[in-house]
Amino acid sequence: MKLPYLHDEMDARGKRVLITGASGTFGAAIAEAFVARGAEVVGLDLHPQPADSIEVIACDITDNDSV
Repeated sequence: MKLPYLHDEMDARGKRVLITGASGTFGAAIAEAFVARGAEVVGLDLHPQPADSIEVIACDITDNDSV
């Protein structure tokens, strides 16, 4: 999926990114775009799915105890 708001020349090396909804279509695409630009990415999702290049953690961000 092409993400027009993440420019190809964007350098994310040395950055840490937290993506909510990382197992969904858009969250996974955003996570992969940041990984491709050198970021360390951790994903959160209610129903985490395994991903090759990021760690996805089960988390409900609407529940303080979960966070």
